[in-house]
Formats: sequence, structure tokens, C-alpha cells
Amino acid sequence: MKKVLEKISDLKKIHVITIENGNPQNDLNIDELRVPQRNWERISKYCVRKNNLSFFPFIIRILLLIKRFLMLPIWPVFSLTTCLHFFKTASLLIKEKSITHVIAVCYPGESLIAMALLKIRFRKRIKTIMYPLDVTLGGKYAGFWIEKKLSKLFSPLFYKFCSLFADKIIVLENAKDLYIQKLYTHKHKFAICGIPLIENVPTKHFSSNKEVGIQLLYGGNIIPSIRNPDYLFCLLNEIAHNKNLSITINIYGAVSEELLKKYISKYNSVSFNYHGWVTENDLTEAINKADALISVGNNVEHLIPSKIFKYMSLKKPIIHLCFIDDDPCLPYLKKYGHTFFVKKGIDINVDDFSSWLRSLDSYEISLDCEKMFPQCTPAYTANVIQLC
Repeated sequence: MKKVLEKISDLKKIHVITIENGNPQNDLNIDELRVPQRNWERISKYCVRKNNLSFFPFIIRILLLIKRFLMLPIWPVFSLTTCLHFFKTASLLIKEKSITHVIAVCYPGESLIAMALLKIRFRKRIKTIMYPLDVTLGGKYAGFWIEKKLSKLFSPLFYKFCSLFADKIIVLENAKDLYIQKLYTHKHKFAICGIPLIENVPTKHFSSNKEVGIQLLYGGNIIPSIRNPDYLFCLLNEIAHNKNLSITINIYGAVSEELLKKYISKYNSVSFNYHGWVTENDLTEAINKADALISVGNNVEHLIPSKIFKYMSLKKPIIHLCFIDDDPCLPYLKKYGHTFFVKKGIDINVDDFSSWLRSLDSYEISLDCEKMFPQCTPAYTANVIQLC
């Protein structure tokens, strides 16, 4: 969202309300207000600090689990108190600063309920824009089986309710079909935009160091039930062993310690370096230094890992693992080119893959990604917002 704000013509007229532990936008020199952190997050952090076997934290965990199930009818809302904080803070701003447009950016979904309350209170005095930045309309894709089933039932009902109070709904183009199916009666409010991460940024090309071998990078979370790179890691391990290639996989993001140990012990012909969460600048530098980037598609429709847009903006060769025919990444990556596709369950030519990996030291990409994907630029979404 920060990149979209940068493209709005008059930053002085923008006021941002975020949760205390959110990402600050103050480097944009805009007015930013903070609402308190969600109570359940503070309690969760307390439990993590305590011994797992302690009685009191154990009881709190049980209560939080019950609360999680009770909140499913309005998922992805996690805290009604936070909804009220958003509403009260925004109400004061609207009155004091003569605000005309309210943009409810979610995930999570507290801002959607706040938007509905603001529309009820101020009516035609404000225009409300609903901007779901994640595809929660289809329900939860991780968690307990019953959670996934119930959220899939309740989430469209929740979105239909919130849509009643929206003057415009910005819909991500990768989820367009889902929104048309679930929110058809509000289709006239839709404005279709891509994920606004494509930029033509200065890129630094580093010469490959053959002594350290092929350096691959994966950025993002690994959720085995949704986004699991295991098949690709197995294939790379086989190539490293049989084709005498030195391959290192650098992982940036969130991976459980148990899963990382499994990869290291299972695939001993490749090396793994885990870097955890890093700043955006550090990740950009690491991407520039990598020979190629690993993209892992989701095994459900409509969900798209946003990292592929950063990958393409930095003009790097990509290895993409897909699981389903309707992988929403495919139209973008096929148009981009410079991608080696691997699909689970379909045999690939190992010689072709190893030859592609060996050629990475001479790989150069020259593209105008903003012209190639105009709907995925921050300027495109900013323009849609300003025209509302």
C-alpha cells in the first residue's frame, strides 16, 4: 500500500490509521495515527514467552482457540475492540479534517467493519472504498479442517454485508472470477487492479562466482498445506547429485525450525542457508546477487504469491513450481518469459533443467515491466482510487 500512496498526487491530504505493530508510513511525510495493538496479540506474545507446560499460559491458549472459532462468522476480523478503535479514530479525522474518501485496506478485516460503521454514520458525506489486499473471500486456506469449512461458508456472507456500505470495491485481477461469483450483485462497484508491486527499478547485475556454485533464492513463507517447495527441492537435489552441480538455496521469510531441519537432512546434495525475515532493502540486495529466484505457487486457485512481482521488477530468471492447472501465477510468468516451469506430477527433462541452471552465469534480462504489466503498477491503483 505504501507504494500506492507514493503515487497519489497530493500526499498532504492523506491520513493513515494503522495498528501499533503495523508497518509505519512516516517516511512518506503523511499524517499517521496508531490504534492499540490487538489484545489477543499481546496475550499470545505473553504465552510464547512462558514455558509451554505452565498451567496459566496453557489455559490462555485454550481460551484463544475458543475465541478463534467464535470469531469465524466474521473472519478475517480478529478483534471487535480494534474495529471500534478504527471507527472512533477515523470519525474524529473525518470531522476535523473534512475527509471525503475512506479506503478500508484489509487483511485483516477490522477496517471493513469500521468502514461500514463510518458509512452508516456519515452517509453521503464520504465515499467508501473497499480494498481487500488478500483473497480471504474464499475462506481460510490453513488451519483446522472445520475452520476452513466454516470460514468458506461465512466469509462470502461477511463480504456481502460489508459490500453494502462500499461505494467502490477494488478487486485483484487474480481473484476477479471469485469476486464475480460470490459478490455478483455488487459487480457494478468493482474496479479491477493488479497487485501493485511492478516497478522499473535500477537493477544491479552481479557476476556469478563459480567457486560458490549456483545461488538460488526463495522469499516468503512456506506453508506445507498450501505452498510446499518440497518437490522442487527434491528435483534440485537430484540434479546436484547426478549432474555434479553445486547448488545453494537461500531462504528468506518464515520457515519452522523443524521443517528446515527436515530439508537439510533429506536433501544433502544441496546446501541451505536460512536468513529469516530481513528488511526490504536487504532482500532486494540478496535478490540481485542470486543467480535465479524460486517461486512456489499455491495449490488453491486465486491465491498468488506477491513476491513474483518483485522478482520480475528486479529482472531475474525464475524457477516456478506449480501444482494446479489454474495457477494464477502462470499468465504473468509466461508473459514475462525467463522462467523455467516445474509442475508437480509431470516429468521434466532433467538435462534441460540442468543446462538452464548452468547458463545462469550469462543470463541478462532487459524488459520494461511497467509497460508489460501496467495494471500491476502502484500508479495504476493510485489512479483508480483518485477517480472514485
